[in-house]
Amino acid sequence: MTVRIIIRIAALAISAYIFATMNIRKKKLQESLGTCQLELTRKTTPVFWVAVVLVPLFIAALWLRTFDFYVEVILCATAVLAAIIVTRERNYGMLSGVWDNALIVDGRLLKKENIASFPTFDYETDEDQEPQDEIYRRSLKVVTEDTGIIYVGFADEEEKNAACEILKNWL
Repeated sequence: MTVRIIIRIAALAISAYIFATMNIRKKKLQESLGTCQLELTRKTTPVFWVAVVLVPLFIAALWLRTFDFYVEVILCATAVLAAIIVTRERNYGMLSGVWDNALIVDGRLLKKENIASFPTFDYETDEDQEPQDEIYRRSLKVVTEDTGIIYVGFADEEEKNAACEILKNWL
């Protein structure tokens, strides 16, 4: 058995493991979050199911064509990373909400201890402010310890306001 075949089989096995343990990792994440204070719009996309089909096919296609060794390693790693990304995105989409220990919104997990501030709260009450576009009215600016300033989006303005009421107590 050549190294190329071992790498392909390993990539298939790792991808299968990632897909198979998705619900276990979701349950473990849910336990670490505490209780859900506010459930946000939870959405799942069909991209997950497309990836479940295409990731193994992508790796299996390497048996049809010979590439340089490093290209095959990169293609296998790409397939594994795709499996990781779509399972994480699906789990975050299914757990969207304001939890005791974290905020999961817009495909992001923001842990409470990692959030430095919400600068949006400072200018939200400014009455001289011009009307904002729809996208800005449903976005929240968050400063985190690790990644700095990020913006997260909510389904609508009411959902954002409900989440902000809870998040104001975090600071």
